[in-house]
Amino acid sequence: MEAIINRSIINFLESNQVLSGRQFGFRRGLGTTDLLLSLQHEWSRTSNAGDVTRVLAVDVADAFDKVSHRGVVHKAKCLGLTGHRLSWLINYLESRQIRAVVGED
Repeated sequence: MEAIINRSIINFLESNQVLSGRQFGFRRGLGTTDLLLSLQHEWSRTSNAGDVTRVLAVDVADAFDKVSHRGVVHKAKCLGLTGHRLSWLINYLESRQIRAVVGED
């Protein structure tokens, strides 16, 4: 179910051209290699122009679990997410529970 909801939200964001062209994560057909190629191209361009390139790399482990869920919902609303997609997102973020059943209830 999570994959279906994720695809629905990503389709909405892509079809409404909400995502930046510099957004590589969680995009269909784009990934880490595309990001690295884009950065290498930009660094080569600035180096050839005689400019200086400074890089700051940050690895944010478990970023999703540390981000404000209310902030994610607010941002989603600002981007135009409504209806079932927004409800699914809110329920996923605010009402997450796991239940394992072994045998009969």
